[in-house]
Amino acid sequence: MNTQNDTLTAIINDHILADQTLLVKELIKNAEDFMATPYIRLEDIKNYDEDESEVFEWLLISEWLAGELETAGAIVARSYCNCWWGREDTQLEYYLNGIAKKY
Repeated sequence: MNTQNDTLTAIINDHILADQTLLVKELIKNAEDFMATPYIRLEDIKNYDEDESEVFEWLLISEWLAGELETAGAIVARSYCNCWWGREDTQLEYYLNGIAKKY
């Protein structure tokens, strides 16, 4: 029998792939220079408000988790066949608990 903790652990282990904070910050910065590649345009980041959002870290995540997080209202960037979750808090479990409850 799976508990919510087991499901949460599985989501973290299987769908959070790497911390790529420095990379994503550089990709966003490159968008300001139209000649720079690669880049991520701010309009390609779901649920992101440049004036109000403060992202502490960008995590490379699976396509499945990106869809779940977008539905939950989290900041998600998609570019170059990759998905990143822009975490605004230090509590990893905040969004993931709601997703784990569904499974």
